[in-house]
Amino acid sequence: MNDMNVPVLGREEDQADTFSAITMLKIGTSFSQRVLANASQGWFLNERRDQQTGAKPLYYDEHNLSPQRAYQIVCLMVGSDPAKFKNLADEAKMPESRQQSCKRDYTKASRSWETVLRPARRTPDQPETKINVVYGEAQGDLEIFARSFRAIRILETVAERSASEYAWPAPFTMQMLSCSGPNATWNDETRTLTVCYQLAFDFAQLYFAYVAAPPPAVPVSRKQKQKSK
Repeated sequence: MNDMNVPVLGREEDQADTFSAITMLKIGTSFSQRVLANASQGWFLNERRDQQTGAKPLYYDEHNLSPQRAYQIVCLMVGSDPAKFKNLADEAKMPESRQQSCKRDYTKASRSWETVLRPARRTPDQPETKINVVYGEAQGDLEIFARSFRAIRILETVAERSASEYAWPAPFTMQMLSCSGPNATWNDETRTLTVCYQLAFDFAQLYFAYVAAPPPAVPVSRKQKQKSK
């Protein structure tokens, strides 16, 4: 939004969430759709953890509350394809009437982003902007995430698509690092986007705490019981 001089008519973080969801929906692969579904699930689980731990909602925060962010993703998904994503909306307990009105939400948001980003689209005769990619080292529980992201070349994939689609005003860097907590930030001065490995680790913790089924109990035979005695 800064680089492309996109007007912010409301909360900037909400606008970023909407752009992200619409972009993933337009990519239209099963992977991008799973990413969105998992993102909404993550916000629902985050709210569940906050309730369990007694964390108070920050009504003054720059972001919407976790359930609102989750429902916004679901709304845009079901609005883009009411048949394909109906089960997801039903699982989120979104009323049928709201599912129907989400079609209007998606259409308006999609059209608006297409309009404001049209001047920023790269034409075939424009050179691609250099986007640097950096993977920082990670230790302990974060190491597996660092290895996985390197293996699937997640930053390279985003960089290639971004450079191909948009005429950025200057080169920049995307990096994944080990941080003090789950976060992602943009630094205007260094033109660096930092995504923390802790984001993936936090979602994994939420999943195993609230979704993953416990391992099945191993049956103990009568002979084993007698031996233990």
